[in-house]
Amino acid sequence: MSGDVSDASRARSRLVLYTKPGCCLCEGLEEKLGEIFRGGAGAASGDALRALEFETRDVSTNETWARKHASEVPVLSLVRANAVENGRGSSSPGEPAGETETETFLPRPAPRLSAARLATRLGQDVGGALRGDASASRNASIVPDRR
Repeated sequence: MSGDVSDASRARSRLVLYTKPGCCLCEGLEEKLGEIFRGGAGAASGDALRALEFETRDVSTNETWARKHASEVPVLSLVRANAVENGRGSSSPGEPAGETETETFLPRPAPRLSAARLATRLGQDVGGALRGDASASRNASIVPDRR
């Protein structure tokens, strides 16, 4: 179907959570993401997310991350590997193609979302980001769980 995201795109992608010590919002989000990635929440959307790798980055361990994200944590992003062709315009046998990464920042989820609602919302955001959908940007709004 058009609009579907290929398995190859997901396989080379990872969900990254930027966090820092002592951040209670970071800890809560990391706990919910752990539940999603372990399979405990959001069956359909959770399955799509579990096809990604999940990585946590502590901004206090890297100057670049700290400069970009320390005052905004928790920050979620989708990091995708992109094949780079060699200088002649195509990969040649025996010459490895390089790889770069593209990072798309995702909207910050509301802290009160349940893990199941978070899985649904992130499934939509990640799918949109993989398709290049502008609504998957940092400025998209998220409706809190009203339970």
